[in-house]
Amino acid sequence: MNQEIFRLFGLSVSIVCYGLLTVGFLCFLKAHFKITKINQGLFALLLFTGLIVMGILFHRGVRFDGPCRIMENLLFSGLVILAFSGAWEKKLLAAAILIAAEKLVANFCASFLTALTLVVRHGILKQSAMLEAWQDSFIIFLSYLATVAVLYLLAGKTGSLFEEKAGKWYLMGAGPLFFMILVIDVYNWSVGRGVIFWDGNSMELYENQLFSHGAVCVLTAVCMFAAGFYVYGMQKIHEEWQKKEQYRLQVVYLEGLKNQNERMDKIRHDMKNHIISLQGLLAGGNPEKLGEYLDRMAQTGGIKGTEEVTGNIAVDALLYEKQKRAKEKNVDWQCDMQPWKESVLDEFDFCVLAGNALDNAIEACERMEDEETENRRIENKTKRFLRIQTGWVKNYFLFEVKNSVGAKDGKEQDSASDKRKNRRKHCGIGLLNIKETVEKYNGIVNTEWKDGVFILSVLIPIEQLVPDKETLT
Repeated sequence: MNQEIFRLFGLSVSIVCYGLLTVGFLCFLKAHFKITKINQGLFALLLFTGLIVMGILFHRGVRFDGPCRIMENLLFSGLVILAFSGAWEKKLLAAAILIAAEKLVANFCASFLTALTLVVRHGILKQSAMLEAWQDSFIIFLSYLATVAVLYLLAGKTGSLFEEKAGKWYLMGAGPLFFMILVIDVYNWSVGRGVIFWDGNSMELYENQLFSHGAVCVLTAVCMFAAGFYVYGMQKIHEEWQKKEQYRLQVVYLEGLKNQNERMDKIRHDMKNHIISLQGLLAGGNPEKLGEYLDRMAQTGGIKGTEEVTGNIAVDALLYEKQKRAKEKNVDWQCDMQPWKESVLDEFDFCVLAGNALDNAIEACERMEDEETENRRIENKTKRFLRIQTGWVKNYFLFEVKNSVGAKDGKEQDSASDKRKNRRKHCGIGLLNIKETVEKYNGIVNTEWKDGVFILSVLIPIEQLVPDKETLT
């Protein structure tokens, strides 16, 4: 009778622990992914029910072998991928982090507390080397409580891991974590069957248990350190790559500025001769040749398309180079940018922001597939467009880029997963650089894919910019 009571007590404690674990998992996942209320309820119900069923089977003496543990991990990963929105690679990494954290933290705490209790119980108080049922249940409860605390901590510390990255990056992060989980499951299976025990002829049960739990503590501690070091190292490598990409963009726009200045120096050097020629054409009454001559001067000096001139040399040079590239790709270019003010963000940051946005937009227009017939090809080219706009919206500085994406991409937008796939394909590393730049000013980046048009909007609070009364009035 007492044994049945202790068994029910242990099962009740396990149910409470499973509830805490479900809440911890949801807290971590909701910090990084969006989920509907219906999916959230279904996710919590299925996870909690599955944990309870496994707990009941365990208390009835059912042992889960390695294949069962692998199936358990696969089912949990699939549940995360199906319930939450976002890239499946990103959700797979989140599932791997949750499984690894639960196994490593729970096993470490359980083994450490068990070894500590054995030392106090048998080594100091000289009691039995076997723990009582209530002590086992209390240790399990504390272990799960520590696991949930770690999950809450990770939810607030891992935000940078789930920023926009390539899918391969998330897979490279998830792969080693799942391998580590497999190692832990194999080790737990070995401990449960007495494989990882010292020779009973030379050590008593007390020493055997200390050795076993000590080995688990060492293994899980090493695995936690290795997992943290690996994920942290991957994030640092990615950040360094981002910095190199920003440096590359800086070099590109400075080279464009240098080329434009060289062209202007040449035309200034020959300005006297040009004026003489223009006066001759004007006196000769030949307006057509005069117009052609002026056009050639503008092209040589790189000042064609004055509607993009903002008054800032660096920004104008960048816009000129991007406009030239867009026209080479048969992209209709329209730019409505306000004159540059001192209150606008730093010119280098703006060039990083605009350069990435325009590169993404032009590349998306390039990917528009031509139709089979010549007429459809001409029609498709006219659909390629790029629109740039800056301005002030209430207390925000607005930078917006719109571009076409093609008929095929438009058809693929029927499902939410296709929209996310197209958005990742469209943005790539460029959006990462944009977000990192905008975050410096506490701004907002919003992307929208609608009716064959991709819209990138950036809003930066005025208080984050250099004050300029003339601009704000």
